Amino acid sequence: HLNCDILFSNDLLSELINSKYNNAIAISKKLDLKDNMEQVELDSHNKIIKMDNLRFDEAKFKAYGLAKFSHESTIYISKKIELDLKQCNRNKNYYGIIRQAIFDIDYYGIESKKHGLLEINTLEDFDLVSRNF
Repeated sequence: HLNCDILFSNDLLSELINSKYNNAIAISKKLDLKDNMEQVELDSHNKIIKMDNLRFDEAKFKAYGLAKFSHESTIYISKKIELDLKQCNRNKNYYGIIRQAIFDIDYYGIESKKHGLLEINTLEDFDLVSRNF
């Protein structure tokens, strides 16, 4: 899974692909969390136990649109999308469905500590990336 506004290093992509987890999402805690950011809380084994796009106190990481999903997860999410479409609900996003899926399937965070991971949404973001990546 890859959103088009993500810039990341080859090392992070390799770490994600080669991780022991079947379902892994790139995360970072290098910025201040606020509403309208996909935020996660992890347990002591890096398992995502809560995910929301509204600020919550236990959130320590931002989830990015760079992830590895298993066949099981893909089938689960595809069925949810199909059900939403049948119900004429076209206002859900992919991570919104994953917020529900974490209660049925294990998802883990892969933290970007040394590797580059940035999201570009504005010209200011682009300028920052141009100077620092």
